[in-house]
Amino acid sequence: MPCFVFIKETPFAALTGTADKETCSVIISKLSLKNPLIIQISPNRDNLRFSVREKKNAMFEELEWLIEHVKSKGKSACKTIIFCNTMNDIACVVNYLMMKLGRNAHSPNDSYEQSDCLLGIYHSSCWQHSKDRVVESFKDQGKVRVVVASTALSMGVNFTDIRYIDNWSPARNLLDQHQEAGQAGRDGLASHILIIYHGNQLKDCEDDVKEFVNAKGCLRVAAYKSLDASIKPQEPPHSCCSHCALKCNCDDECASSAPLFETFSPSNQGATGQFSLSRPACNQDKIDLRDSLNEVRDSLVKRHSVFDNISSHGFSDQLIHDVVSNCHRIFTVNDLLELCPVFSISHALKVLEIIQ
Repeated sequence: MPCFVFIKETPFAALTGTADKETCSVIISKLSLKNPLIIQISPNRDNLRFSVREKKNAMFEELEWLIEHVKSKGKSACKTIIFCNTMNDIACVVNYLMMKLGRNAHSPNDSYEQSDCLLGIYHSSCWQHSKDRVVESFKDQGKVRVVVASTALSMGVNFTDIRYIDNWSPARNLLDQHQEAGQAGRDGLASHILIIYHGNQLKDCEDDVKEFVNAKGCLRVAAYKSLDASIKPQEPPHSCCSHCALKCNCDDECASSAPLFETFSPSNQGATGQFSLSRPACNQDKIDLRDSLNEVRDSLVKRHSVFDNISSHGFSDQLIHDVVSNCHRIFTVNDLLELCPVFSISHALKVLEIIQ
C-alpha cells in the first residue's frame, strides 16, 4: 500500500523556460504555491538580431537568398531552420527548395542518397528514423544545412550553431516565437531571426504577436517587452534589429555584419511564387513511385473493411495513375488537388512525402 509523507515547510521549486506573467500565474495556481519567491531572468539575448518582412504576394522570393547560399556553399552553408505553422506550408517550402536547388540539394550533387541531402524535414508525424537523422546531422557536422520544421523542433532539442531562423509566418503566440528563435546562436555568435508573413496569416496570432510584427520602433523591444519590462534597444543599432539598423551610421561594420537576406540581390530570373518548373522523372522513378503508392493503398485496405476498398478510404487506382503521370509537376497540395482526384489532406501529404 503506497504511503505518502508530507513534511511541513519543505522547500519546493518550480522551474520552467520562457514564461510571461500569465504563465507564471497558471503555474502558481496549479501547484497551489503560497507567497512564492519568483526569480525571473530576461530571455533577451544580445547575439540575436530580429527582422520582419511583410509580403503581399510572391513570398517564395524570400527564399532566393537561401537557395543561392546553399548552391554556392553546399555542405558548408550556414545552418538554417525554417519554421512553418501548417503541414501544407512545410510541403510547399520543401518542394520549392528542392525544385530550385535541383542537383545542388545533394552533396555531392551526383548523389541520390538521402544521407547526402542538404535539406531535412521535421514535424511530429515524420517517421522517427527521419527525425533522428535530421537531429543527429544538425547536432554534429552532418550534411543537413536547412531544416523545414514545425514547432516540434523547438522543444527538447539543443543545437549550438544555428545561424538563421526563418519563420514562414509568425508563431501564434510570443512564447512559441521565442522558443523557436531560441534555437539560434546558442554558441554566442551573431545569429538572425527573420519573420516573413502576409497579412492573412496574422488572423490566428495573438495580439502581442500582431503588435510585434507591426511595430514601427525597435523590434527587440516589441518582442521582449511582455517578458522583460526593462528591455531597451541594443547598441550598436545594426546588431539590434532591422528597424534600428536603418538608423545606424557605422558604415563598414554595418555592412560586414548584415545578414545574407539583406545583402542578397535577386536576378531578373528570381522566384515568382509560381511552380512553373518541372522535375526530371525517368521510367524507373515512376515505377518506384507507383509501387510506393500501391503499398500505401494496401495498408489502407487492411484498416478499412467497410464497403468496397475505394469507398472506404478514397485512395483509388485513378489517383495512383494520375500522380504517377503528373509527378514531374506535383510540388504542393494545391498541385495535387488540381491535377489528381485526391479528397483527403492526409492522403495528399502522404503522396508529397513519397514523391520527396
